[in-house]
Amino acid sequence: MKSEICSNDVSQSHAFTKYLGTLLSVNVFLFPFQTLLCVYSLYHLIRLQKQASKLLVYSAILYHVFAWIYNAQTAISYSVGLKYMWTLHWSGFCVLTKLNDFLSPVLFYAMGIVFWKKKKKAYFFAPFQYSFFFIKKKKKKTYTQKIVAVFEPSTLRISKLKIVIFYVLLALLITFTVCCAVLISVGHSCVFEVQSGDFDPYGEKVYYGCSRNGFLTMLLTFSGAVLIFVFNTVIAWMYLSRLVGISRALDPFNSVSQTISTDKKGQTSDITSKVEANEYAPSSYTSRFEIEQIRKSSLIAVTSILGSFVMLVIIAIWSNLGFLMLFDGFANGVFISCSFAFGNSIYSVVFGCCDRVFRPSDRRSTVELFHRAASATSSA
Repeated sequence: MKSEICSNDVSQSHAFTKYLGTLLSVNVFLFPFQTLLCVYSLYHLIRLQKQASKLLVYSAILYHVFAWIYNAQTAISYSVGLKYMWTLHWSGFCVLTKLNDFLSPVLFYAMGIVFWKKKKKAYFFAPFQYSFFFIKKKKKKTYTQKIVAVFEPSTLRISKLKIVIFYVLLALLITFTVCCAVLISVGHSCVFEVQSGDFDPYGEKVYYGCSRNGFLTMLLTFSGAVLIFVFNTVIAWMYLSRLVGISRALDPFNSVSQTISTDKKGQTSDITSKVEANEYAPSSYTSRFEIEQIRKSSLIAVTSILGSFVMLVIIAIWSNLGFLMLFDGFANGVFISCSFAFGNSIYSVVFGCCDRVFRPSDRRSTVELFHRAASATSSA
């Protein structure tokens, strides 16, 4: 069924110029990469279901799926749909485009929040739950009990009550945002004229866009901003505060672990402290691996969150730059894949320089260091 043309009053209230040529170029350029990333990540994530946390894996899978759906629909809208003016000739197309424009970003950003929250919990709520992979079987039980006992009284531990409150508030906000998106998409709409502000991709001069409920759109924009800004701020603070706390607590022990002595002839020699001699300490490889994993995940998560902040600010100032959400969705998908072992090659390309700067030089036992760090933070 053909869409209804908006009245003059409605058309004037929706009158604006869109960068249609840029939108078409960005979508056509980015869609193949988004598809490749989605297929690559889903292939590896599905194989990880029995090895990693289900919530961690499922949230990553859903993120990639919703991000791909969003990119696929916008690519179709600004290529085939724009050329043949589907918004004018098929009224149902407006329902689909509005539902995708508002619902898909909410869902994949929400899945991103759940993922990074769960990723942080894997390191700070139940520390080193996967460490037994690097230890002899006969020491597994004693070792894991010691780790849990170390962090139980520590300030680095995240209480279950805070986690429940976080997820309840997140679920309520997502439900409200999804309801607004559905109401906007199924509400009565007409089409109005839109002109291209950069270059005309098909030479039609005039195109048609779908009208939207102004009040619901404002509510949805506000709730989406809260979803991205507030919850990501909380997660970023959790990452940074605990990472800084660990680093500060470990610095005194790093400094005393090795000293330099000078003999009468002026020759220097290294004297290693006895701190390393601990019956519960695993191999140096385990120590290095655990510390690097914590710092690696923190670096990726904070970069992802800050990127979304910048994108949100830019779009709030220049509404015509909404296509930046496509880049942000793709970039966050890359960051999520980087946090898994199968994404190490991607991580080396994206974070290679940062990784060399922040790679820890400490080679001692992580368990002993974190035992002392937890004691220091809990007594402070």
